[in-house]
Amino acid sequence: MNWVTKKLKIWKRENSFAKDVLALSGSNFAVQVLNLLALPIMTRIYNPSDFGVLGVFSAIVQLITCIATLRYEIPIPNSETNRNAYYLIIVCAVNTAAMTAVTFISIILIKLFEIQFSFLSSLGWFIWLVPVGVLVCSSFNILQFYAIRERQYPMIAQTRFRQSMIAIAAQLGFGLLLKGAAGLILGFILQTGAGGLKFLRHLLSNRAYKDKKINARELSATYTQHSAYFKYSTPEALSQMGALQLPLVIIGAYVNAVEAGLLFMANRIMQLPVGIVSSSFAQVFSGSAAESFKNGTLNVLFVDTVHLMLKYAVVPIFILGIACWSLLPYVLGEEWSRAGEIAIWLMAATTLQSLSSATGVALYVTANERLAFYVQLTGFVLRVFPTAFCSIYFPNYASYVYALSGALHYFLYLIAVSVICKTTKKQYIRLFHQFMNVLFIWMFPAIGLIAVIQLAYR
Repeated sequence: MNWVTKKLKIWKRENSFAKDVLALSGSNFAVQVLNLLALPIMTRIYNPSDFGVLGVFSAIVQLITCIATLRYEIPIPNSETNRNAYYLIIVCAVNTAAMTAVTFISIILIKLFEIQFSFLSSLGWFIWLVPVGVLVCSSFNILQFYAIRERQYPMIAQTRFRQSMIAIAAQLGFGLLLKGAAGLILGFILQTGAGGLKFLRHLLSNRAYKDKKINARELSATYTQHSAYFKYSTPEALSQMGALQLPLVIIGAYVNAVEAGLLFMANRIMQLPVGIVSSSFAQVFSGSAAESFKNGTLNVLFVDTVHLMLKYAVVPIFILGIACWSLLPYVLGEEWSRAGEIAIWLMAATTLQSLSSATGVALYVTANERLAFYVQLTGFVLRVFPTAFCSIYFPNYASYVYALSGALHYFLYLIAVSVICKTTKKQYIRLFHQFMNVLFIWMFPAIGLIAVIQLAYR
C-alpha cells in the first residue's frame, strides 16, 4: 500500500509539472514547425553569407543583452512580495536604458575615430541597429521574467507563436524587397519587440503593480539586496553568452561569413527541440525551484525534470541531427549540405545544453552564484580560445572544435547542477537507464525512416 501511495504521489507531481510545461510546449511546437516550413523558402531568398551576417549581429546583441540588466531580472519570479518584484523591474529598466546608451555611444566613438574591428566589418550599416536590438531584447527578457512570476504560461505560449508569425512574415517580405541580410535583421528585431508589447500591456493592467510611486531609498535598497546577482551572475552570464556567441563572431571574422552562416543554420535547426521543450522546462523549473528548495525537494524536482526531458527533448535532438545530415541538401539546397555535417557534430553539445540549461537556475536558488560563474568561465576558456586558434590556423576545423568544446562545457555544467541538487548514485543509474530505453525505442526506427526518405529524394 505504501508503494502504491508513493507511486501515486510521484505521478501527481510529475503530471502537475508536465501540465505547466505542456502549456508552453504546445505553442513552441507550432512555432518550430512554422520555422521549419519557412526555412526552405528562406534559404532560396537568402544565401549562407546573409545568415552569417545575421549570426554575427544576433551574437553581438545577445552578448550585450545578457548583461544589460546586470542580471537583476533573475530574482523577479521568486520575489517574496509584489513590491519587491516591482522595484526589481524598475531596476532592470534603468540598467537597460543605461546599457543601450553606452552601446550607442560606443558605436559613435568607433565610427568617429575610425577604429577597425574585423568582427564588425561584415555588419556595415547594420551596426547602428545593435543598440535597438539590445533595448528590445533586454526589455523583452525583463517582461518575460515578470510573466513567469505571474505564472502566465498560456500568455507566454501565445506570445511566442505571434512572435514567430511576425518574424517569418517580416523576413520573407523584406527579403523580397531588400538585398542582403537586411530582412533577416529587421525580422529579428520585430519578432522580439512584438512579444514584449504583449507582456507590457499585462504588466500595466495588473493592479498589484499599478500606481506605485518610486521611492529612491527603496530603489537603492533593491540594488543592494540583490547585488550578488550583479557581482557573480553578471560575469557568469557574460562568460556563458561569450562561450556561446563569440566563437560564431570569430569564425565570421577569421574564416568567412559563409562558414558562419552554415554554423548559424546548423545551430538554429539543432536548437529546435531546445526551443520546443527545453526552454519550457527551464521556465517552469525556474518558477518552482525556490519553493522546492525551501521544502527540501529540489533534488526531486531536478530528477523529475531530467527524467521528463529524456522522454521529450533529448531523443528528438539525436533524430534531428541524423535527419539534417541525411536530408538538408535536398530540403534547403545543395549549398547547405555542410550545415548538415556540422549538425551531426553539434548533437552531443545540444543534448547536454538542453539538460543543463533547463535546470541551471538551481545554482542561483541555492545561492551558488560563484560556482555558476566558475563553471561558465571554464566554458568560456574551453570554447573561445580553441575556436579562435583553429579559425586562424586551421579554419576548416573551426566549426568542429566549436561543437566538441561545447559538449565538454555543458557536461561540466550539468555535473555541477546535479551535485548542488544532491543527486544520488541510484538516481543517476535510473536516469541513465531511462535514456537508454528511450534511445533504443525511438532511435533505430528513426534512422530507418530517414534512410527511406533519403532514398525517395534521390
